[in-house]
Amino acid sequence: MYILITVIWGTTWFAIKISLETFPPLIGGGIRFLVAATILGLVVWFKKLHLPLTRRAIAVYVYMGLFSCVFPFWFVNWGEKYVASGMAAVLFALYPFAIVIFTRIALPDESIGIRKVVGLIIGFSGIATIFSDSFTGTFNNNILGMLAILASAVLQGTVGVFVKRYGHDINAISLNFVPMFIGAIGSFFLALFFEDKSMVHPTVHGILSVVYLGIFGSVIAFTSYYWLLKRMNIVVLSFSSFITPIVALLVGWIFLNEYLTKNHFYGSLLVLIGLLVTNITFTRRKKLIAD
Repeated sequence: MYILITVIWGTTWFAIKISLETFPPLIGGGIRFLVAATILGLVVWFKKLHLPLTRRAIAVYVYMGLFSCVFPFWFVNWGEKYVASGMAAVLFALYPFAIVIFTRIALPDESIGIRKVVGLIIGFSGIATIFSDSFTGTFNNNILGMLAILASAVLQGTVGVFVKRYGHDINAISLNFVPMFIGAIGSFFLALFFEDKSMVHPTVHGILSVVYLGIFGSVIAFTSYYWLLKRMNIVVLSFSSFITPIVALLVGWIFLNEYLTKNHFYGSLLVLIGLLVTNITFTRRKKLIAD
């Protein structure tokens, strides 16, 4: 499952780039979430899955819909219009650090440990190395785009911790269904006020990319993520955001004939070392518990 979400989310950067040529960020996001909500709703209905509607469950759905779907994806897509994709990847790689901070606040029983922090720092250094050639050094024209991407990472960090604490007893498919529906409605509503409808230029590639994002990027990847969230350490799980840029590089190399530089290899090695350091601690503790 862990490998699955890193592979899928590593390919979504390419799909988002294609979709933005056809749909503005909010409209494209709304279609993506509508596709995902439709599929998830059918699964819930056919399999007769339990869909909790308690006050706590509704709060979880609304929080996830707004702060995992509507605003983060809007911020990232909007921010990438002003920030180079490499810089965007580095900024969003601050997501695991947001997870650590909010975990310390809201989940004091969740194990973090010094080695996980060291692993995160090494992994982040790898991301910075990979995209070091993308740094322009000028911030006057893209500061708002950078802040938007940082805000997205922080919001996603709060959602991960919020779900870990309050949504642990909700089936992963049900947990994903309602927020995706809220994400679709919220995105379309905001698009009425903030986006130019004349910018919509439907193409086969654009439509297929949004459908791909809805099925793979939202239904499969997010459901898998929430399933994993209940079964593994949240800090280790957040490390997936360091691996997805590496997958994106490989996709560009294989399908777009993009070049791989020494920095790409050195940075990827640092990410893998950081992941190893983080998981060694996790594995040892699980073994001690088993013993």
